[in-house]
Amino acid sequence: MRALLCIPHYFKPEEGARHSSVDPKRVNQRRDVFRLVLESWRGIFSGPSGLLTYTPPNDVGVRPLPSRVTHLDICVMVHENHHLLDRQMMERYAVRKVSVQISNPRFLGFAAYSLMERAADAYDWFVFSEDDLCMHDAFLFEKLGWFQRLFGEEVLLAPNRYEWNARARYLKTYVDFDLRAGFIDPFLQLVAAESALQGEVFGRSISFERARNPHSGFFAVSRAQLDGWRKNAAWKSLDASFIGPLESAATLGILKQFAIYKAAGPDAAFLEIEHLDDRFSAMTVRR
Repeated sequence: MRALLCIPHYFKPEEGARHSSVDPKRVNQRRDVFRLVLESWRGIFSGPSGLLTYTPPNDVGVRPLPSRVTHLDICVMVHENHHLLDRQMMERYAVRKVSVQISNPRFLGFAAYSLMERAADAYDWFVFSEDDLCMHDAFLFEKLGWFQRLFGEEVLLAPNRYEWNARARYLKTYVDFDLRAGFIDPFLQLVAAESALQGEVFGRSISFERARNPHSGFFAVSRAQLDGWRKNAAWKSLDASFIGPLESAATLGILKQFAIYKAAGPDAAFLEIEHLDDRFSAMTVRR
């Protein structure tokens, strides 16, 4: 199984920064986060992993375990020299740097669509991820494939984002709260679908809800889904009406093509992704 991962990445220090991607005080933290994201994808999905072996009385060895993904290409999209990707990261994690010529770097994420289109026949899965999201689930593609076989190519399963924050009210906080009805309802009406789905796996029923916040900063589509999406008149549109260009690149395109679901309630962890930040979980909450 072959997968293409596209990551838009931008860092340019600015005075009075409101976002971490332009905060000069966070350059080292952002570099560490970005390195961890690359490391997790390369380590989890295209290893190989090592398994310790022991032969009495004191012979300890290690043997390789094959990867679950036969081939993973990681493309990092950058604007000019405003990034934290260095040669060591590129070599260690086998990353390809893609320089994007664009007047407004906030639209950088849309370049992923062109990369996917050019490689449409070369991969089984096409993944978009923001540069501060860490996927820990080695069964990601198996779960996505199961969901698609069960419910069809017209639906898409998105992960629940969470933050791990020991200073927050809860150690683990899911951060994609529902968007207000007046904003999200017109987008949900673009594709008709059931409000809830259920599937049985691992001997138990898993609940999924039509996401009232479809944004995860992440999506993964199969080759068949990408082929169908490319026929949509809105394919590769630079429409930035879903909050802003950063969010729209990650979410609005798939929102116009698919009914987006997330695992619900106690089943939220069925598919999730870690946001390596604390800006949501650190917010003051009333209850």
